[in-house]
Amino acid sequence: MGVLSKGSSATAGRTTSSTAPWWTPKWVPMSSALAATNCRWSCLPRTGGIRALFWSDPCFSSKWITCAYAEKFQTFPRSVAMLNNIFADPTMDMFSILGDNFYDQTGELAKTLFNQLSLDVKRRFLLVVNGNHDNWVCGGPNCGGSEDNFGIGQMQYYTADPVASRLVSDNALVSGEFMDFSVDPDARKAWKSFQNVGTNFLVYHKLGNVGFLGFTGAATFQEMKPYFAEACDYFMQTKPAVVFLLGHWNTDGMGCTGGMSVPDVRKELLGLSQCSALGNRLKYMDGHEHCNYVQANTTEPVGFMIGAHGMDDGECKAQYGFLYLDSTAGRVRRACRRGL
Repeated sequence: MGVLSKGSSATAGRTTSSTAPWWTPKWVPMSSALAATNCRWSCLPRTGGIRALFWSDPCFSSKWITCAYAEKFQTFPRSVAMLNNIFADPTMDMFSILGDNFYDQTGELAKTLFNQLSLDVKRRFLLVVNGNHDNWVCGGPNCGGSEDNFGIGQMQYYTADPVASRLVSDNALVSGEFMDFSVDPDARKAWKSFQNVGTNFLVYHKLGNVGFLGFTGAATFQEMKPYFAEACDYFMQTKPAVVFLLGHWNTDGMGCTGGMSVPDVRKELLGLSQCSALGNRLKYMDGHEHCNYVQANTTEPVGFMIGAHGMDDGECKAQYGFLYLDSTAGRVRRACRRGL
């Protein structure tokens, strides 16, 4: 696979050639062990139910940001065991992380965890969204610096089918530009602003009878509005039982553009003609606050905060948990584990 991480050293995969584009892929050969592995693929009915697991703000290391409960909850061994055991169940379909993905500036922490995961985990559908610590490891643009990733490594390491992959030109695809690499952070040196393109993180699809729409709050609503409307048109045509809006920020600030928190985006979407018919079928999950609870109720629960997975927060007691989604048997159920 071709992976490029934003960084200042050669080991980060960034080209130093004056003639090559800054995003030139570094192709990593498949290991002989992996090439010889028999892999299984999951094909779901278009309208069948699914089972999925969601985390947000997971941490296990204090290399860059203090992971307050890494020892208290033994977050590394328990997170690995959780995934390997749950996805040994053949009825599981999807795993998702809603930003601040291991508080990892270089990608080494993600690699450490994923190296411990079984192929039963890795062969399932994966959806990862962008959070503030994925762009500026310190947590926001006010303390951004030249070593920050701006989600450039994230958007390539975690498999997705973002809107940007459809918008690049045929010529760019031939040259290896499979997403939008038009923003070169090292050329701009504007470390205290979002050095990426929102369409690299905007993804929507239907898995079984559930629709998913993931996005980054670091973009602007006006930039993303045509693609939000496009996603809603898609959901109107495919008729999922429920649609989950997946993002990171639960409020503006710390790199989240005004009006781009997950609750705000849901409200704006329901004001669009393409989306309004979704009503309470449009629900959301987010993180950023390191707690787990039902975040919003109308006539039924529509918003779910799932940010407690190792970090501390003054808004709740120590928690370590996840959200489990089950849309089989003609109903949609959600179970949120708050702590040990």
